[in-house]
Amino acid sequence: MSKKLKIFLVLAIVAVFLFFYLLITSESFKQEANNKINDLRGKTGETQEQITASYKISTSKIISDYLRLESGNITINEIKSFKEKLLGLKVPAEFKNLHLSLIMALDNMENYLGGESDAGKTESEKVINQAKADYNWLVE
Repeated sequence: MSKKLKIFLVLAIVAVFLFFYLLITSESFKQEANNKINDLRGKTGETQEQITASYKISTSKIISDYLRLESGNITINEIKSFKEKLLGLKVPAEFKNLHLSLIMALDNMENYLGGESDAGKTESEKVINQAKADYNWLVE
């Protein structure tokens, strides 16, 4: 390799690194990254009280709808729909155990309807009844 070619390669590598450094440290790049992070977090500026109130209202509606259908003929697809709705909620830290219990109860019911577990229905009813007793706002 000639001396001129070596100098050219070194300058080309330095230029590429400089380009990426400027790209990463530029304000527009940082702003775009922050916007994406905020979009992933959901609504910004939402207080813990608002999250808790929203969770209580949404969960109460979902469980009330589930209990209304459970007394009749409920299908696996309806159970999956309720689970998806619950999984789509933003859960406050104080209700994580409740949320997990409700998901597991719906999972047990889904297994019962699918013929995988005969005890799934009673387990599901037991968990939901306990949740209703522990959280009086759950079914209003």
